[in-house]
Amino acid sequence: MQIYEEIISRSKDQTDPDYPLIQQVIDYYEKIISCMPGNVYWLDKDCRAVGCNKNVLDLFCLKKPEDFRGLTFEQQTQLGQWSSEQGASFKEDTEAVIRTGIEKANKEEPPIPKPNGQNIYFLTSRVPLFNKKGDVIGVVGISIDITEHKRVLEALKKAEGKVDGMMLVSASMAHEFRTPLAGIKSVLFGLQNGLPALIEGYELAVKNQLMTEELSSQYLSSLQAVVANIGKKVDHCNTIIDMLLMNLAHTQISSDDFKPCSIQECIHQALEKYTFTENQKKLLHVNIQKDFYFQGKEILIVHIIFNLLKNAFYFIQKAGKGEIQIWNELGDDQNSLHFKDTGQGIADDSLPHIFDQFFTKETHHGTGIGLAFSKMVMEAHAGSITCDSKYGQYAEFILRFPAIRQ
Repeated sequence: MQIYEEIISRSKDQTDPDYPLIQQVIDYYEKIISCMPGNVYWLDKDCRAVGCNKNVLDLFCLKKPEDFRGLTFEQQTQLGQWSSEQGASFKEDTEAVIRTGIEKANKEEPPIPKPNGQNIYFLTSRVPLFNKKGDVIGVVGISIDITEHKRVLEALKKAEGKVDGMMLVSASMAHEFRTPLAGIKSVLFGLQNGLPALIEGYELAVKNQLMTEELSSQYLSSLQAVVANIGKKVDHCNTIIDMLLMNLAHTQISSDDFKPCSIQECIHQALEKYTFTENQKKLLHVNIQKDFYFQGKEILIVHIIFNLLKNAFYFIQKAGKGEIQIWNELGDDQNSLHFKDTGQGIADDSLPHIFDQFFTKETHHGTGIGLAFSKMVMEAHAGSITCDSKYGQYAEFILRFPAIRQ
């Protein structure tokens, strides 16, 4: 943050011998940030505004980044016309990230009212910024407008003929999600092409003593790895969209590209890619004594584990208790993966229907397609998924796979 402030300060001094280079660096990064989808902003450790993209300027009715820079959180609250409850919630989450150094990912914010009386809904991730010593010096926030997504989901739940309704909007939803993903991809392309030159220019500046504070070589090398990792996550999101559309259309899952897969690797991939909120990992216990293999597609099983994690954490939070245990068992003809949570459990009258498409009693949680898709995936793998539950105590899902020899 100090380097950023120094560069901003020096960019105003046209007599500085490095003024042209500094201006080029600022212009380059500000153009990238400006075209990023969603609202992107970063604050210092006192929650004072440091920078943002164009969407944030538009949201606050500001004309240029300088108008945003230096605003206190109270001034941001006033410009955003947030209620005291909303402002308190935003500040609490931001300060928690700064205090703990732990990111808060994908939190749905309290609705923000528009002048026309409608509400805007945002899904926000906040990530801490560290200096070379590992101290938190600020936070980056990225908020994505999910208003239309929530509206479509609510309309679908109310519509008669749910299958037809979801099929009509599924293509539109896929387009809406793929558009920002494509935007992120294009920004990543620019970063991947421009980052080596920027790093080379930075190293030359350090060599010629033009920089007062150096970045570690480990940090510089990690930048390119981070960019590549974001690209992989974008590809993963597109795959998830493909699978959801396939589920809606009841498209048969082809086994043509099935290959031997490790159940241990599936669990590893799922836990590595799943976005855990604060303290959730402490509730998760994995015990894989001996790995087993199945003929199938890894990402499909990873998606099932994603869905089971999401549901389990939701009902654990609702019940105010519980934890998750994942383990496997080996047999002669079939092997199984067990996923058990000790949260709310499933009511007796709901248990026979949980794998039915669009079945849900939680009208504000999910659309009823996750477990139906899981069943379709397991059947495509010549296996099965079942559930044993006692309401108020536990829910245990069992994924059974035909045994194959390695």
